[in-house]
Amino acid sequence: MSVQPMLQRLEEMADLHRRLLALGRRKTRVLVDGLVDELAEITAEENRLVGRITVVERDLFQHAEQFLSEKGFPHDASPTLTDVIKLVFDPRERGALQSARAELLKLLGELRPVNELNRNLIEQSLAFVRHSIDTMTASPEDDMLYRHPDQQDQRYPGRGLFDARA
Repeated sequence: MSVQPMLQRLEEMADLHRRLLALGRRKTRVLVDGLVDELAEITAEENRLVGRITVVERDLFQHAEQFLSEKGFPHDASPTLTDVIKLVFDPRERGALQSARAELLKLLGELRPVNELNRNLIEQSLAFVRHSIDTMTASPEDDMLYRHPDQQDQRYPGRGLFDARA
């Protein structure tokens, strides 16, 4: 079996990861600018790309299993790209696989910090929203002044500035 089908899947995965990286960088700008509608569009596109990556990865795994089984590799082990590369003896094919693997690893390395930054930005946004809601729904008796329980002000019976049930 030729390694061409695996190379095609690796190239497709690299392309999908490049697109995911571009979306991640765009998402960072959108999060900073607070563009909710565009964020929803980006998230939908990310989900579509991740779904496609899963399909391509599964296909790559099947091709790797087939290649390794033809070479006598045990079926009980999960095939890795490194296992495949070890069993490819044509220098051009071996070099192409190593190059594709390196490119994919590089893209994954670039994607990780972008995703981490976006995760942190989302967490900060959620913390701000929670704080804003808490501020709006806090009752006046929750202020920092001490009052004796018998002297509670009954003007605000448990409601904040904003009715949380609304």
